[in-house]
Amino acid sequence: MEPFRYRIPFRAQGIVPGAHPGTQRGPGMEFRGYTPLPSAPDPRRFDVAASLRDPLGRVMVRVYTQRGAVPIRVLADVSASMGFSGRSRKMDLLADFTESLALAAHRAGDPLAFIGCDGDVREDLQIGPTRSKAAGPLLAAKLRKVAPTGRSADGLHRAARELSPARSLVFLVSDFHFPLERLADLLAALARHAVVPVVLWDSAEGTPPRYGIARLLDPETGRQRMLLLRPALARRLEQAVAARADALRACCARFGAAPLFIVDRFDADAVTRYFYG
Repeated sequence: MEPFRYRIPFRAQGIVPGAHPGTQRGPGMEFRGYTPLPSAPDPRRFDVAASLRDPLGRVMVRVYTQRGAVPIRVLADVSASMGFSGRSRKMDLLADFTESLALAAHRAGDPLAFIGCDGDVREDLQIGPTRSKAAGPLLAAKLRKVAPTGRSADGLHRAARELSPARSLVFLVSDFHFPLERLADLLAALARHAVVPVVLWDSAEGTPPRYGIARLLDPETGRQRMLLLRPALARRLEQAVAARADALRACCARFGAAPLFIVDRFDADAVTRYFYG
């Protein structure tokens, strides 16, 4: 599994060294200014010019900002709709994404936590925070064995409310087949953090055959419906999928976020382009 590269849209605020621009003074390469030697007792940073300019005749040293670590959090929907399997299996997409993210976080020195949710927070699908390199493959293997049965993804809201207040990068992973009002509530609860909504879709959901009889099943309610497929209905379903994607983008934009769509297969390079493209 190849890791993708992510970018943190804020400065690391903790004291733990890491890979991201921070706010703490310490060893680093980002120049911060000058200060008298007693307040930063490191003679190696002595600056002759700054000392000669100081009107009080103090010995001045250069100070720098150290790079820091940022907590990475995954809030994942594992409700029944995530059990869909078409051109791919959504839980496999979730496993691939999580494994790649775990490796990326390990390389950056960031602690990673994972919380799986359906109608409630799944105690058996929680990890972290951890910097262990083995956490990603172990969690991915566990996710591949999960057979989702939950009737809703309401546990995401509890997880969002109970998330640590330390500012973090949160990946909210779901197929988002629930009302947009619920998504808006989620994003509002996570407003303190930088949020990346990760949309896991399968193209088989929105590209039905042009002709035939289809039995539609809502995995979370158990409701079934028979449809006589025809070209006009197929076009309407395709348009509905496109409209849903636009609605997701609009809802996320209200909270300063942009959804990351992963359809059919996970591509680490595509995720990196999301952050750096």
